Amino acid sequence: MKKLSLGFIFPLVVLTLLIILFSNQIGQIPSVGQFLNPYRGFVQNEKENRGDQKMNFDVAHTEIIFDERSVPHIFTENDEDLYFAQGFVTASDRLWQMDFLSYVSAGRLSEIFGIEYLTYDRWQRRIGMLSSAQSSLALMEEDSTMKMVLDNYSKGVNQYIATLDKASLPFEYKFLGYKPEKWTNLKSVLIIKYMAATLSGYEEDVHATHMLAALGQRDYRKLFPDYKMESDSLNFSQWTLPLLLNDSILVGEHVDYDFIKSASRLTESEYNPKHGSNSWVISPEKSESGNAILSNDPHLDLTVPAIWYEIQLSSNEMNTYGYSIPGAPGVIIGFNENISWGITNGATDSKDWYKLDLAEDYSSYKMDGVWKKTNYIVEEITIKDNESYFDTIYRTEHGPIAVDNTVDGGKEIKNFAMSWQMHKPSNEYLAIYGLNHASNYDEFKDAIAHFKNPIQNFMYADNKGNIAMHHQGNINKRSEVGQGRFILEGNTSASIPTEMIKDLPYEFNPDKGYSFSANNNPFDWGENYVNGYYSTLRANKINELLAMSDKMNIDDMKSMQLDNTNRFAELAVPILIDFLKDNESQFIDQLNDWDYQYTKEATLASFFTEWWELIRFYTWDELIKYDFFLYYPDDIILLDLIRKTPEDSFFNRISTDKQETAKDIILLSFEEVADKYKRAPPSEWGELNTIQMEHFTRIEALGKSDVASGGHPNALNALSKNWGPSLRMIVEMGEHPQAYGIYAGGQSGNPGSQGYDEFVDTWLKGEYFELNLYKSAQEAKEDAVYSWIFN
Repeated sequence: MKKLSLGFIFPLVVLTLLIILFSNQIGQIPSVGQFLNPYRGFVQNEKENRGDQKMNFDVAHTEIIFDERSVPHIFTENDEDLYFAQGFVTASDRLWQMDFLSYVSAGRLSEIFGIEYLTYDRWQRRIGMLSSAQSSLALMEEDSTMKMVLDNYSKGVNQYIATLDKASLPFEYKFLGYKPEKWTNLKSVLIIKYMAATLSGYEEDVHATHMLAALGQRDYRKLFPDYKMESDSLNFSQWTLPLLLNDSILVGEHVDYDFIKSASRLTESEYNPKHGSNSWVISPEKSESGNAILSNDPHLDLTVPAIWYEIQLSSNEMNTYGYSIPGAPGVIIGFNENISWGITNGATDSKDWYKLDLAEDYSSYKMDGVWKKTNYIVEEITIKDNESYFDTIYRTEHGPIAVDNTVDGGKEIKNFAMSWQMHKPSNEYLAIYGLNHASNYDEFKDAIAHFKNPIQNFMYADNKGNIAMHHQGNINKRSEVGQGRFILEGNTSASIPTEMIKDLPYEFNPDKGYSFSANNNPFDWGENYVNGYYSTLRANKINELLAMSDKMNIDDMKSMQLDNTNRFAELAVPILIDFLKDNESQFIDQLNDWDYQYTKEATLASFFTEWWELIRFYTWDELIKYDFFLYYPDDIILLDLIRKTPEDSFFNRISTDKQETAKDIILLSFEEVADKYKRAPPSEWGELNTIQMEHFTRIEALGKSDVASGGHPNALNALSKNWGPSLRMIVEMGEHPQAYGIYAGGQSGNPGSQGYDEFVDTWLKGEYFELNLYKSAQEAKEDAVYSWIFN
């Protein structure tokens, strides 16, 4: 099924609207007169009423004190009114963003844009985005605390919506020609499911199955092993797939020549496996101050308005500061007087695909030799200016059939069932609530136990000097090595996991004095096989830096977060240059002296990047020829082949008669790049590594584009095109937390506001703001710019 990427959703809309804007009103889309109306149009969005205000609501006395960066510090008596105030103030800055993402998550874009987005909406419904949110909401509302949180947050959002008129509607509603609807608890759950899908929606099952069938087990194991790098070296260990007598034992009898020839595939996921993050904690023994310190920088898509919203939440029951997600109650990443916590993506696989033996009419499927009845639901998809579309979605005990014969899809694999941990009802908001209220390690553990999907790494530091890391979420326990990495047989119950892994990896006060997570594999090779899309190079670098340092302070934490050293280049260049001993190019001397920095001014960064790209291209030419090819083997695997088996047959180019070796490929690639740069010097890295921070409508004027930047996915400062360290936070847990942070964006979602992107330049410079967890409203007022009072 052709799933529309958000990156391609809007060009047609924008073109259509630009035409319509100069015409009369059609349907609900405004004419240029309405849009430019000086009393109700866009110009009104430049007039923000952000001064002192008093509002009469049915709540206890509540003060929202805004500092010089427009961060709201909310003080009230109880949690009910606290979440009401959070909903109100978040909507006042980010209503369209949070509302729109609930449409995206639920598969409702056709309601706004029309039938062109029916394909996207069908995909969202078929993979279970809406149904999983509905089932999780039912579970959440069984808990009285969670129902209180969600109800009051929704009341606050709706109270703000009630204050809007045509003039004060957020800009995007006017531009796209629709109005905000009532906020519901379901919308808040859809927001967290959107984030879950962003972080766990990736899979390589179909590609891996094709590759295993095409390459055979020996070559597949060589190119795509499960591996872990050892601490701070290039050496690594791997979990070897068993060498079986028949490839079909691993991938099933349905994987045959016809399957390979079909080159069938899943719709390319929007999930970026590089979405990850860095986080580490150091103990008092490694800290200059004698306090534990936590650092966290989540790597997510860079957008304006940003994914994050900075806030303090203070009641008689808690006092917490940090970063929330618009539409989601509570603080996702942050700290209070007693504890601090950070999050990185767990990257452990949580999605499986099953090949089914189906009846032609989808009424039944075969399981263990017996035909079982399928279940189905009928989803009504409302379409602007058209009749509703009713989509029948069939389900097996594995999960929904995402693509069936009603879907036009080219090479899409059809009649496969998807099993995804996100489909199971869960209560992540209870985890967030618990974190916000936690005062010690035991309460932290109790809180994160409710976090089931996406699988995350939770980092911890407290004011008693304790530090910890926990890999947390629902992970299937596999019956054999390799299970879940490939398409599974859907006609046998033996391929269905029956339990979860109970003892997940964690560290508490490790002897080495630090713990870290950077989307690396946290599992030891042992009893439980796990598959994942792990990163290893950033973790390798973090470990090296922490291990070699004695006493560290907040400035050291900042330097690490901003480190532009490409860890892969640091490991690879000495190995590659060793093959070029007879070459007298000036670039070899420069590379020998290079510090492997990917600053925006660096030119050798551009040289090495191009050189390595050619080495990959010439080495993996036999893989590129496959119609189903999607991605290269990991760079570490290629580097390991170069240093250990330079005569390997994969270095032989299929387009020549010569029998090439690694040395030939390295030399050929080097000379091509060197010849190019003899004629003109290499570009500065910042000219190639330009950041695109897009608005959700992809209207260029509303974003920030072509911003030169340092950083690299293999550097701790993992900046690349449209994703990277979406926020940076450092917290030292002393008698009172000392914290610094920055996120890529601004508090306001209004494109006409100064606060729309006011932090971006500071963020690009690698600077930080002090994060003030005020103990009282009176203390906050000393730094207040303006206040809102609810009575």
